[in-house]
Amino acid sequence: ADGPSRRARTPPMPARSVRGSSPGARKAALRGVSWTSILVRAYAMVLRQYPQLNGFWTGEGVRPNQQVGVSIAIDTPSGLIAPVLADPDLITLRQLDEQLRSLIAAAKAGQVSADQLTGGTGTVSNLGGMGVDRFNALLTPPQATAFSLGAVAIRPIFAEDGGVVPQVCCEVGLTIDHRTADGADAARALQTMQEFLQDPFLLLA
Repeated sequence: ADGPSRRARTPPMPARSVRGSSPGARKAALRGVSWTSILVRAYAMVLRQYPQLNGFWTGEGVRPNQQVGVSIAIDTPSGLIAPVLADPDLITLRQLDEQLRSLIAAAKAGQVSADQLTGGTGTVSNLGGMGVDRFNALLTPPQATAFSLGAVAIRPIFAEDGGVVPQVCCEVGLTIDHRTADGADAARALQTMQEFLQDPFLLLA
């Protein structure tokens, strides 16, 4: 299994204007929300939009999942565990941020229940906090995708006029089970994710 990677330009950033939003309004809407929460939200939205990436492979084909469950890979004193956020695209972004922070704290304290380890349909692995810019996340069968997050940093980006501007970026990758989808499907999913990130109000909807 493998898949494409992409440098995602994460909000707040210059983006097309929607609903009369200004850069200041976008920045205020996301204030205090972690980058991980923003990217988990975008990943969940992509899984919802691309059912083949949210399905499980069985011997007879792809079994679709009605729910989206994002397993969060967390490094704990007892080793790696991956508790699940259920349908993180169907709650508000701030609720997601609160749930994610609570889940990470519970995992590190060894207080995650067995029920919280079930229901995952995709996994997020974030090594950005360890200074890793890019990597390939391993699949957790029967999940069809694993989403890798590198370090969020300000990097030089070429603008349309040829100038160089600083923008907040994150290298992400999407590992896929090729029995459920192919590389082109993953590439389209990452393109859709970039569109979500370019317009933070889509993440807040």
